[in-house]
Amino acid sequence: MLRRFLAFVVIACFLLSLPLAAQFSSAVEGTVMDSSKAVVPTVTLTLKNVDTGISSTTVTSGSGYYRFPSLPSANFTLTAAAPEASRR
Repeated sequence: MLRRFLAFVVIACFLLSLPLAAQFSSAVEGTVMDSSKAVVPTVTLTLKNVDTGISSTTVTSGSGYYRFPSLPSANFTLTAAAPEASRR
């Protein structure tokens, strides 16, 4: 009787954990460079989910690096706005 109960518990735990295995996320990351391949710091980047309209914004580091972590599987658009000093 105890063996059947333990087998039931193990199988139930396995079956309940299956939906958790199907959940995942990804990230978008990179380095912003100009046409001469020089990195561009302090660029404001906006990543927008095409389906939901939800957007997230980040600013590149001093080395031009950016990262949008923990993203769901979806279609996105990425836009960049140059720093104020380089617009003049």
